[in-house]
Amino acid sequence: QLLASAFDANQDIPFTDGNFTEVIPKIGVSYRWNEDITASFILQQGFRSGGVGVNTAKATPFQFDPEFTTNYELSLRSIWLDGKLSANANIFYIDWEEQQIDVQLSASSFDVEVFNAGASTLQGFELELNYQVNSELNFYSSLGQAKSEFTDFLIVVPTGSDDVVFDLSGRSFADSPEWTANAGFTYKGDNGVLANASVNYADSSNTLTNPYSSGLEQGNEGFDLSNDERTLVNMQLGYEWESIGVYLIGKNILDEQYIENPNIFTERKITKQSLSAPRQF
Repeated sequence: QLLASAFDANQDIPFTDGNFTEVIPKIGVSYRWNEDITASFILQQGFRSGGVGVNTAKATPFQFDPEFTTNYELSLRSIWLDGKLSANANIFYIDWEEQQIDVQLSASSFDVEVFNAGASTLQGFELELNYQVNSELNFYSSLGQAKSEFTDFLIVVPTGSDDVVFDLSGRSFADSPEWTANAGFTYKGDNGVLANASVNYADSSNTLTNPYSSGLEQGNEGFDLSNDERTLVNMQLGYEWESIGVYLIGKNILDEQYIENPNIFTERKITKQSLSAPRQF
């Protein structure tokens, strides 16, 4: 059986030549309200060429088309309190056409091909604060929202008789949490003491785009496998001399336990998943 699989995977696979050429425009304007506040607007297009690949499980070739984006971004950069506080904000909207998506087509994790989503959108904002209390102590924080959606995404899976069509429209992107946030501080004293601590949050998100993991093959809308939300706390303590330093580094110091990348299920049983990284010092 292994030899037969290896033989099938090493057959000559014909590909069709493809050429992709595109002009990518970008235009922007910035207005400086005063020495401390600047607002900007940028409109640009993005492009990624199409390509070819091989479905490892089936030893069959596939092709995918180029993708295009139209990006709108409004930003604000500002400085306050005599330069101690910086406050920045971005609002963005991305109109995506023919987005290239990795899709798992069966229970086999090797049965993956790239499909083009007809249309999708990504919109949200980012806020960032940075406060330099004095020459030794700095606080920072950020908050972001990125709401993603496939507005037109049909997957046609050949079955040997009638093709099966899955409609993934309305779903969010894989591994794309809607909300993220972080906050922390850094202390670097003149006496050589160094300290840093941070808290990082990420919302739950869908896993690899997979019509079977959503229960669509059984009409079970909403039964999606997802990555857990998680809040991680990291730290670093140290002492620095002129040319050498010693540090204690801690990752996930509260031992947050979460699941990420749960994979295809059979009769609602998960067959593969990744667990969170352990607490480390």
